[in-house]
Amino acid sequence: MPAFALPGNHPELTWEEIRSVLGWEVTHHIGGAALYDGEGAHLAAALPRLGGTPKAGEVIGTVRNPEQLVELALKTLLALPLENKLFIGFSVYGVRANAWRPLMSDVGRQLKDRLKEAGRSVRIVVSHEQTLSSVVIRTNKLLTRGAEFVIMTSADDVVVGRTLQVQDPFAWGERDMGKIHRNAKQGMLPPKLARILLNLAGGVKGKSVLDPFVGSGTMLIEAGQLGAARIIGSDRNPQAVRDTTENCKAANVAVEVFLSDARTIGQHIAPDSLDAIVTESYLGAPRQGNETMTVVKQVIQDVDRLYRDVAEPLAATLKPGGQLVFTSPVHVVGKDSLEPDVRTAFGIPSLKLVSEPMLYRRPEQFVGRRIWHFEKR
Repeated sequence: MPAFALPGNHPELTWEEIRSVLGWEVTHHIGGAALYDGEGAHLAAALPRLGGTPKAGEVIGTVRNPEQLVELALKTLLALPLENKLFIGFSVYGVRANAWRPLMSDVGRQLKDRLKEAGRSVRIVVSHEQTLSSVVIRTNKLLTRGAEFVIMTSADDVVVGRTLQVQDPFAWGERDMGKIHRNAKQGMLPPKLARILLNLAGGVKGKSVLDPFVGSGTMLIEAGQLGAARIIGSDRNPQAVRDTTENCKAANVAVEVFLSDARTIGQHIAPDSLDAIVTESYLGAPRQGNETMTVVKQVIQDVDRLYRDVAEPLAATLKPGGQLVFTSPVHVVGKDSLEPDVRTAFGIPSLKLVSEPMLYRRPEQFVGRRIWHFEKR
């Protein structure tokens, strides 16, 4: 059956990551979700590799009213090879969510009565949140002992899906908070974002990948999770090198980590030898929010200078066709934002811009990230 995907906080990144990993293009948007011609089971199987897709599944039909939803859900549930008590939940998205969401209680009661007539015991799973989270879905075993029905609405249509996979919030949280060393001054790259960046580079399984600004090693650990063959990290900060080495060892990821300024990376890495460079570049010192425009402008000037200095050395280590994916800072001061001139710094003959950069930022953040993707000519 056709697939659907529900995005995280940055839908553009979700769609681009799926395109990079599966080669799929969105066929339709509805209720904040993306629909694809590919099989829902295929997308669900790929979801554990993705960083930006919290929920995915298969489209099971369209409905016009709650009565049709009851019939569709009943048909779907009776076809499942389950014998014990069924656990059922509903999540409603889109422009008519406020109209459809109150109807789910009655839909659940009707469905429960119909299933009881068929000899099935049922529990309807509800949440204080407007939609069922990954935690609720996993805790109540909706993927294995029943179903979550996803109702995606637009002004004209209602598409119904069945969730087949959700992100494991416990595993992601452990990889983020469970590291031996975490240091805000060295960078706090979220593991999910690191995974997205690696996937945007075309995936790194069986490939060589370098992070020249390792921080605490998040990118290297995620590269190991994805099966990179050679994982290399460097930093000019000795503490970052030590922290990364210990974090990767604890995560059982084999890495090569060394002390080096990114400007002199060519002293350690042979030319035309790497498949990918994926990194969270220097974003500036952690912000408190009370910095003056003058201070922030100086930070941007420093980053600009760094980028001009590292573009050529980094590009030189990539094989032809090698991928360069990185984040640059977007500093917010009041209603203004400042960022370095990445297009000029990396607009060198050996690199070409693959796609337009995407913004990764929560509304309350003083420093967002612009995600860039280049390829070696």
